[in-house]
Amino acid sequence: MTALHRSLSLLSVVLIALHVVTSVIDSYVAIRWADAIVPFVSTYRPFWVGLGAVALDLMIALVVTSLLRVRLGLRTWRAVHWLAYASWPVALVHGLGIGTDDTLVLALTVGCTAAVAVAALIRVGAARQATAAKRAAMAVPAVMAEHATGAGHTAGHTAMAEHAATAERAARIEPDAAGVRPDPSRRSAPTAAPAYGGPQ
Repeated sequence: MTALHRSLSLLSVVLIALHVVTSVIDSYVAIRWADAIVPFVSTYRPFWVGLGAVALDLMIALVVTSLLRVRLGLRTWRAVHWLAYASWPVALVHGLGIGTDDTLVLALTVGCTAAVAVAALIRVGAARQATAAKRAAMAVPAVMAEHATGAGHTAGHTAMAEHAATAERAARIEPDAAGVRPDPSRRSAPTAAPAYGGPQ
Protein backbone atom coordinates (compact mmCIF):
# COMPACT_ATOMS: atom_id res chain seq x y z
CA MET A 1 0.00 0.00 0.00
CA THR A 2 2.86 2.38 0.75
CA ALA A 3 4.46 1.71 -2.63
CA LEU A 4 1.11 2.24 -4.37
CA HIS A 5 0.62 5.51 -2.49
CA ARG A 6 4.05 6.76 -3.53
CA SER A 7 3.58 5.73 -7.16
CA LEU A 8 0.20 7.46 -7.42
CA SER A 9 1.58 10.56 -5.74
CA LEU A 10 4.49 10.70 -8.17
CA LEU A 11 2.13 10.23 -11.12
CA SER A 12 -0.06 13.05 -9.81
CA VAL A 13 2.92 15.39 -9.54
CA VAL A 14 3.98 14.57 -13.11
CA LEU A 15 0.46 15.18 -14.46
CA ILE A 16 0.14 18.47 -12.56
CA ALA A 17 3.50 19.61 -13.93
CA LEU A 18 2.36 18.77 -17.47
CA HIS A 19 -0.90 20.65 -16.88
CA VAL A 20 0.90 23.78 -15.70
CA VAL A 21 3.49 23.71 -18.48
CA THR A 22 0.95 23.21 -21.26
CA SER A 23 -1.32 25.91 -19.80
CA VAL A 24 1.50 28.45 -19.81
CA ILE A 25 2.97 27.67 -23.23
CA ASP A 26 -0.44 27.43 -24.89
CA SER A 27 -1.16 30.70 -26.70
CA TYR A 28 -4.94 30.29 -26.52
CA VAL A 29 -5.05 32.23 -23.22
CA ALA A 30 -2.49 34.52 -21.57
CA ILE A 31 -1.26 32.67 -18.47
CA ARG A 32 2.21 33.55 -17.22
CA TRP A 33 4.55 31.43 -15.11
CA ALA A 34 3.92 33.76 -12.17
CA ASP A 35 0.17 33.24 -12.58
CA ALA A 36 0.65 29.50 -12.01
CA ILE A 37 2.47 30.06 -8.71
CA VAL A 38 1.21 33.35 -7.26
CA PRO A 39 -2.53 33.15 -6.51
CA PHE A 40 -5.07 35.62 -7.95
CA VAL A 41 -2.71 37.76 -10.09
CA SER A 42 -3.69 36.38 -13.49
CA THR A 43 -5.42 38.62 -15.99
CA TYR A 44 -7.38 35.64 -17.29
CA ARG A 45 -10.09 34.57 -14.84
CA PRO A 46 -7.99 35.55 -11.82
CA PHE A 47 -10.15 33.80 -9.21
CA TRP A 48 -10.33 30.40 -10.91
CA VAL A 49 -6.70 30.47 -12.04
CA GLY A 50 -5.79 31.63 -8.55
CA LEU A 51 -7.40 28.54 -7.05
CA GLY A 52 -5.22 26.44 -9.32
CA ALA A 53 -2.16 28.34 -8.08
CA VAL A 54 -3.19 27.67 -4.47
CA ALA A 55 -3.55 23.95 -5.18
CA LEU A 56 -0.17 23.93 -6.92
CA ASP A 57 1.52 25.72 -4.01
CA LEU A 58 0.09 23.18 -1.58
CA MET A 59 1.37 20.34 -3.74
CA ILE A 60 4.83 21.95 -3.90
CA ALA A 61 4.83 22.15 -0.09
CA LEU A 62 3.96 18.45 0.07
CA VAL A 63 6.72 17.48 -2.33
CA VAL A 64 9.39 19.61 -0.65
CA THR A 65 8.54 18.42 2.87
CA SER A 66 8.46 14.81 1.69
CA LEU A 67 11.97 15.20 0.26
CA LEU A 68 13.10 16.75 3.57
CA ARG A 69 11.15 14.34 5.75
CA VAL A 70 14.24 13.01 7.55
CA ARG A 71 15.35 16.52 8.50
CA LEU A 72 11.91 17.81 9.48
CA GLY A 73 10.78 14.98 11.72
CA LEU A 74 7.64 12.91 11.55
CA ARG A 75 5.35 15.31 13.42
CA THR A 76 6.15 18.35 11.23
CA TRP A 77 5.99 16.31 8.03
CA ARG A 78 2.62 14.82 8.98
CA ALA A 79 1.19 18.25 9.85
CA VAL A 80 2.16 19.60 6.42
CA HIS A 81 1.05 16.41 4.69
CA TRP A 82 -2.51 17.02 5.86
CA LEU A 83 -2.56 19.84 3.29
CA ALA A 84 -3.20 17.17 0.65
CA TYR A 85 -6.78 17.02 1.91
CA ALA A 86 -7.11 20.74 1.18
CA SER A 87 -5.27 20.68 -2.13
CA TRP A 88 -7.57 18.25 -3.88
CA PRO A 89 -10.92 20.04 -3.35
CA VAL A 90 -9.30 23.40 -4.25
CA ALA A 91 -7.99 21.90 -7.48
CA LEU A 92 -11.40 20.35 -8.15
CA VAL A 93 -13.17 23.70 -7.82
CA HIS A 94 -10.45 25.27 -9.98
CA GLY A 95 -11.14 22.78 -12.76
CA LEU A 96 -14.90 23.18 -12.56
CA GLY A 97 -14.61 26.97 -12.48
CA ILE A 98 -12.28 27.21 -15.45
CA GLY A 99 -14.59 24.92 -17.37
CA THR A 100 -13.92 22.51 -20.19
CA ASP A 101 -15.26 21.95 -23.65
CA ASP A 102 -14.82 18.18 -23.34
CA THR A 103 -17.61 16.11 -21.80
CA LEU A 104 -15.12 13.28 -21.14
CA VAL A 105 -13.11 15.49 -18.77
CA LEU A 106 -16.30 16.49 -16.98
CA ALA A 107 -17.32 12.84 -16.67
CA LEU A 108 -13.89 11.97 -15.27
CA THR A 109 -14.21 14.80 -12.76
CA VAL A 110 -17.61 13.59 -11.58
CA GLY A 111 -16.34 10.00 -11.40
CA CYS A 112 -13.28 10.99 -9.38
CA THR A 113 -15.42 13.04 -7.02
CA ALA A 114 -17.74 10.09 -6.43
CA ALA A 115 -14.78 7.75 -5.87
CA VAL A 116 -13.22 10.11 -3.32
CA ALA A 117 -16.56 10.51 -1.53
CA VAL A 118 -16.98 6.72 -1.25
CA ALA A 119 -13.38 6.31 -0.07
CA ALA A 120 -13.90 9.03 2.55
CA LEU A 121 -17.02 7.31 3.87
CA ILE A 122 -15.19 3.99 4.09
CA ARG A 123 -12.29 5.67 5.89
CA VAL A 124 -14.59 7.37 8.40
CA GLY A 125 -16.45 4.10 9.03
CA ALA A 126 -13.19 2.21 9.58
CA ALA A 127 -11.96 4.91 11.96
CA ARG A 128 -15.17 4.69 14.00
CA GLN A 129 -14.89 0.90 14.20
CA ALA A 130 -11.28 1.18 15.31
CA THR A 131 -12.25 3.71 17.98
CA ALA A 132 -15.06 1.47 19.24
CA ALA A 133 -12.73 -1.54 19.35
CA LYS A 134 -10.12 0.47 21.25
CA ARG A 135 -12.69 1.60 23.81
CA ALA A 136 -13.91 -1.98 24.24
CA ALA A 137 -10.35 -3.19 24.73
CA MET A 138 -9.73 -0.50 27.35
CA ALA A 139 -12.96 -1.41 29.15
CA VAL A 140 -11.99 -5.09 29.62
CA PRO A 141 -9.26 -4.48 32.27
CA ALA A 142 -11.60 -2.17 34.18
CA VAL A 143 -14.34 -4.82 34.24
CA MET A 144 -11.84 -7.49 35.31
CA ALA A 145 -10.57 -5.26 38.09
CA GLU A 146 -14.13 -4.61 39.22
CA HIS A 147 -14.85 -8.34 39.30
CA ALA A 148 -11.60 -9.00 41.15
CA THR A 149 -12.47 -6.34 43.73
CA GLY A 150 -15.93 -7.81 44.12
CA ALA A 151 -14.47 -11.27 44.56
CA GLY A 152 -12.09 -9.95 47.20
CA HIS A 153 -14.94 -8.32 49.08
CA THR A 154 -16.94 -11.55 48.88
CA ALA A 155 -14.01 -13.59 50.16
CA GLY A 156 -13.50 -11.13 53.01
CA HIS A 157 -17.16 -11.24 53.97
CA THR A 158 -17.09 -15.06 53.87
CA ALA A 159 -14.04 -15.16 56.15
CA MET A 160 -15.68 -12.77 58.60
CA ALA A 161 -18.85 -14.86 58.61
CA GLU A 162 -16.89 -18.05 59.30
CA HIS A 163 -15.00 -16.35 62.14
CA ALA A 164 -18.26 -15.15 63.69
CA ALA A 165 -19.77 -18.64 63.43
CA THR A 166 -16.71 -20.16 65.17
CA ALA A 167 -16.95 -17.63 67.99
CA GLU A 168 -20.64 -18.34 68.38
CA ARG A 169 -20.02 -22.10 68.65
CA ALA A 170 -17.32 -21.47 71.24
CA ALA A 171 -19.70 -19.38 73.30
CA ARG A 172 -22.21 -22.22 73.47
CA ILE A 173 -19.77 -24.67 75.15
CA GLU A 174 -20.39 -25.08 78.88
CA PRO A 175 -17.58 -24.00 81.21
CA ASP A 176 -15.60 -26.62 83.14
CA ALA A 177 -15.37 -26.95 86.92
CA ALA A 178 -13.02 -24.00 87.15
CA GLY A 179 -15.42 -21.85 85.14
CA VAL A 180 -13.21 -21.83 82.06
CA ARG A 181 -14.73 -22.45 78.65
CA PRO A 182 -12.46 -24.70 76.56
CA ASP A 183 -11.33 -23.48 73.17
CA PRO A 184 -12.81 -25.82 70.55
CA SER A 185 -10.15 -24.89 68.05
CA ARG A 186 -7.47 -26.43 70.19
CA ARG A 187 -7.60 -30.16 70.43
CA SER A 188 -5.21 -31.64 73.02
CA ALA A 189 -4.29 -35.29 73.27
CA PRO A 190 -5.78 -37.19 76.25
CA THR A 191 -3.44 -37.27 79.19
CA ALA A 192 -2.55 -40.60 80.79
CA ALA A 193 -3.63 -41.37 84.35
CA PRO A 194 -0.96 -40.91 87.02
CA ALA A 195 0.90 -44.12 87.82
CA TYR A 196 0.53 -43.71 91.59
CA GLY A 197 -3.25 -43.91 91.50
CA GLY A 198 -3.82 -40.45 92.90
CA PRO A 199 -6.85 -38.33 92.11
CA GLN A 200 -7.39 -37.63 88.47
